Amino acid sequence: MSNSKKFSHNLGSLLSGFPIKINKSMKDCNVSGLSLDSRKIKKGDLFFAIQGKKYKGSDFITEANRRGAIAILSDNKEKIVNNVIFVPNLRYLVGSISSKFYNEPSKKLNTFVVTGTNGKTTCVETLFQIGNLLGERSAYLSTIGSSVSKKVVLNESPLTTPNPIDLQKALFKMRSNNITLVSLEASSHGLKQSRLNGLDVDVAILTSFSQDHLDYHKNMKEYSRSKMILFNEFNPKIAVLNINSLPGTQLEKDLKAWQGFTSTKVIKILEIDRFNIKKNIPYKIDVIYSFSRETEDLLKVELKANIFNLKETFFLKTMSKALASNVVSSIVALSAFGYDLSKVYPLLDKIKFPPGRMERVNLNKKDICFIDYAHTPDALSNALKEIRDSFPKRNIWCLFGCGGERDKSKRPLMGSIANQLADKVVITNDNPREEKATDIINQIISGKDQSLFKVIPQRLKAIRYCIEKIQKSDQTNVLLIAGKGHENYQEIMGEKKLFSDLDAVNSCIRAL
Repeated sequence: MSNSKKFSHNLGSLLSGFPIKINKSMKDCNVSGLSLDSRKIKKGDLFFAIQGKKYKGSDFITEANRRGAIAILSDNKEKIVNNVIFVPNLRYLVGSISSKFYNEPSKKLNTFVVTGTNGKTTCVETLFQIGNLLGERSAYLSTIGSSVSKKVVLNESPLTTPNPIDLQKALFKMRSNNITLVSLEASSHGLKQSRLNGLDVDVAILTSFSQDHLDYHKNMKEYSRSKMILFNEFNPKIAVLNINSLPGTQLEKDLKAWQGFTSTKVIKILEIDRFNIKKNIPYKIDVIYSFSRETEDLLKVELKANIFNLKETFFLKTMSKALASNVVSSIVALSAFGYDLSKVYPLLDKIKFPPGRMERVNLNKKDICFIDYAHTPDALSNALKEIRDSFPKRNIWCLFGCGGERDKSKRPLMGSIANQLADKVVITNDNPREEKATDIINQIISGKDQSLFKVIPQRLKAIRYCIEKIQKSDQTNVLLIAGKGHENYQEIMGEKKLFSDLDAVNSCIRAL
């Protein structure tokens, strides 16, 4: 698609309006594609040679030219030869240049962009499903997959937010398929690395905020600032802030920290029971909601929005209030943008949640397993509390590990949470990557009574151990397998090995 004649742009015209000096001899070059990867260059492409974490893009200029690059933009002024143009802040400009190349597709779409420590995927895919129920031609891009209209395509990219060229290309494809509503995830990494630049944002949504990614961000303040880029720099028409996960004592302070908006309409939403608020809400909250459990896997939701004069009751088929909160964020966002959801509320119990998000598997007639992506302290805590609330008389098992080469400070926190909220805890591998699995496990259980934990490094053996013990138990049990959710691989010492928690559970059930 990128080399289609439809996308042949004059280089001078493509780069006009950007702070880039172009030699007169290059202005009339015709650019037929864009690339950040020299291995994928085709004749006529414009190559962005950007300094990366491990490699310098300028080291691949020779290869890019050999493959037929018509011009090269580089952020390394030491290697400016022939068709190479030096651009000091190149990473920041790639998205806007890509948007212009693909005829600014997001300006012709209703764009809902979701950020948050947890809940992004659920919120994005819920927006897509409700959009379809409304009769809108909808599309989405999420961690798990993407969809143009109703066809879902699994996403093999390891990035929550695609690189800026791929993002704009995907948006163009959506627009070409007459899509009108699109929802997508914005990770803190993607925002900080300018992957969303060039995107026209109609509605920005914050699902949650808690500790994660401190291997990349120096501290929580920097992590918060990266999230705020979506609200402060993209100037969305509407900002929906679900403030449930902001700590109670810090609530007012944190709310004030999010007041950097100009023309943006800010909507704050809160589950009123989260802080035991029953009557008098001490802060300016625009939307309040509450949950009551109808059955172990059905929640009743009561929603009141002062700004829309809206009061609704509906049902969601999940036992997780955290997942349900993400649906509420989607509903508020769509309502705030002007969509009439009155005919949709009775249908919300048909909403399907993404794979690996409190995904239920019946182990036998008496025991249940939930597979969940919970890989942060807050998410693990929420998952275990929901299970305890739904199944108060059952014995709760928790199996999890922590990813290697990621935030190490959350490992002992998650060990403490599992120890406090579960009856039995099994520690295993997640994606150890290049780290020693034993080092990660030792950090999870450090400073605790190690007799409280069962350590089984190999994940399949750990799952089999849990299910065998549960099957033989006289008690009724619930097993939470946390950390990987939908993932169908494990990263171990530079190798991606096929592995799925769901497949592992099903194979163990068949074997017993």
